[in-house]
Amino acid sequence: MFREVLATAPQDDMLEGFYQSLGVPLLSSLVKKETNLGNLRRDQSDAQKMRKHIIERARLFIYEHGQDIRHDAKWLEKHLSVTLIDSIVVTQTLQGYGVRPFREKKTAAIETGKGKDIILYIVKDPDLYEVAYWIAGQLLNRRKQNDILALEMVLSSDLRRLRSKGYNVDRILWKKEYETKLAEEERKKQAAEEEKLRAEQKRLSEKERSLPPPPYEAATPARDTPPTINGQHATPIGPNMPGSFFDSPQELENNHALAAAGENPLQNFLSSAPEWARQISDRFRGSTVTHQPAQPSLPSSQGNPVTSERNIAQNLVNAVNACRSHTSSSIFSKPTTANVEEAKGSYCDSTPAQDMSFLTDTAAGIKFFIANHIPSRSEFFAAHAAGINTFGYLLLDIASVFNMRPQSMHVFYDNRGATIAFNESGALFFNYHWFEQLHLPHFDTSRDVRIHAVSWWWITMCHELAHNLVKEHSASHSFYTESFVQQYFMKVMAKILQY
Repeated sequence: MFREVLATAPQDDMLEGFYQSLGVPLLSSLVKKETNLGNLRRDQSDAQKMRKHIIERARLFIYEHGQDIRHDAKWLEKHLSVTLIDSIVVTQTLQGYGVRPFREKKTAAIETGKGKDIILYIVKDPDLYEVAYWIAGQLLNRRKQNDILALEMVLSSDLRRLRSKGYNVDRILWKKEYETKLAEEERKKQAAEEEKLRAEQKRLSEKERSLPPPPYEAATPARDTPPTINGQHATPIGPNMPGSFFDSPQELENNHALAAAGENPLQNFLSSAPEWARQISDRFRGSTVTHQPAQPSLPSSQGNPVTSERNIAQNLVNAVNACRSHTSSSIFSKPTTANVEEAKGSYCDSTPAQDMSFLTDTAAGIKFFIANHIPSRSEFFAAHAAGINTFGYLLLDIASVFNMRPQSMHVFYDNRGATIAFNESGALFFNYHWFEQLHLPHFDTSRDVRIHAVSWWWITMCHELAHNLVKEHSASHSFYTESFVQQYFMKVMAKILQY
């Protein structure tokens, strides 16, 4: 490349220093490189495997070959991310000579991200020599050909072959065996916990069946009239905001009637349920307001309570089936504020603005949108691809509880607004920023965090599904949110046992 127009010094350290002292410029100062990157691949699992492989072998390479260390393996583990893309084309231009640019397809390239972060872009089945070339440049102050070839050999050989060549790989092999042992112990511990939860679930189910059925009212109370039990007006317990757990008339009737009998099945259930089940219930309790709202008219039994329950169940199925994929490449909506009819003068329903654009598909096949105020959006996705993919798979797993179409799920990132999730005409959007802050740091290492994440985002999904039936955040919306929880609670419990 460019040899026909350039006279270059031999590749010898002493001669290179001699020519530099005479004022000969470095070849790198004359050649301008431009790297054109293809589209991100949907499945980034190969990229994560490559990153883990590089970090593991970098420790071995530095231990055996590192003489002029620039960065160690710990630095590489903290700052390196790997992204799988379709293609890489490098264009090299010799400046000042009027020579035709040279274009070449590559399988690996590095770009500098935010701060000290670096992004290694690779294509599927990359040339390990090219990977070694870029990684050696990060590990050593000055990479030499022998160093690149040595790192390539370390990357391409299995550990037992490296040990036969004299490399000290026993520490890595011991670590792999230790990790396998830990994983087996964790599996046994998880199996024991699942068995304990099943026994607890069975005991609670038998106890629940032994309770008397809740009373049903024969007709729906008028809109502005509080619910009644045996002809007496029921007084709500505490001034709850519309949308909290115990604000539907039917729930109040049941609670008052059972309180009169001296028992409360929900409290009995929660008092003996596991901690994570009580946390699920706590998610529903809303904040209080200054004025006590009147109770609205909500779906209730009309003559036959079983028929009413079937109607509600059918409404829930219809709400799930109403979910769809968002086909536009952007989302823009102005903020809105509306008075809630059931709580005039005490509660306003506000909807924040949304301004974002489609970026790419995640490894889980979920569309990823990002707020337009985020700079360097492609670099952001590359740096957070692993966490976003984890979040996507979690949402798909929760959506399977409702038998929902995967295309209905969308992930977005907005670190400025307070929006956790929203429903855009049946397309459900969930903010990765909240998952990143609340659950991602210990998601892989703590089962409690994973269980909390499932319950947290399941409740959020119930809330958004209820918007397919009621748009505003009224008590009617709260009623359907509770109905989703009641209908699918046992299914999500079974799902939690898998985590």
